[in-house]
Amino acid sequence: MENLKNLFGEKLNIDSTALVQSADDYGHSISRIPKGIFMPENTDDIISLVNQAKANNLTVIAKGQSHNTYGHSQAENAIVIDMNELNQVHTIEENQVWVDAGICWDDLLVKTLDKGLTPPIITDYPHVTVGGTISVGGVGAQTFNYGTQADNVLALEVVTGNGELIQ
Repeated sequence: MENLKNLFGEKLNIDSTALVQSADDYGHSISRIPKGIFMPENTDDIISLVNQAKANNLTVIAKGQSHNTYGHSQAENAIVIDMNELNQVHTIEENQVWVDAGICWDDLLVKTLDKGLTPPIITDYPHVTVGGTISVGGVGAQTFNYGTQADNVLALEVVTGNGELIQ
């Protein structure tokens, strides 16, 4: 484990208690303990992690609020990218917002409501991340009018499994 700390630095948490907690999800039926939890500060950190993991034959998986079942946000002996620190709202305009993937919809709503705005689609349970729901489509009460949350995305920045940033 100390070798992983040398490879990924202080942004990698290898505390056994944190690793066990990370191996839980909403379903509480599957538990896959990772090797470490990576706390990125920005997209460049994720790119660096993915490239280092690829070079060292390690699996990585992104994890937000883990509001899923059957271990979908888990990977045994992998590096978990904890997306929760990437939770900033960068801009709010009348017809668009630019946010980090780790912000929860309820936190985004507080900021948009301050400006008299709301996203067109909100999930029934808003304490999940924007990146998480968009990655699976994102269905809400107004989907029949406006499509899924993913249908309303104007632009994305994505770090691929090859460590490339696509915009």
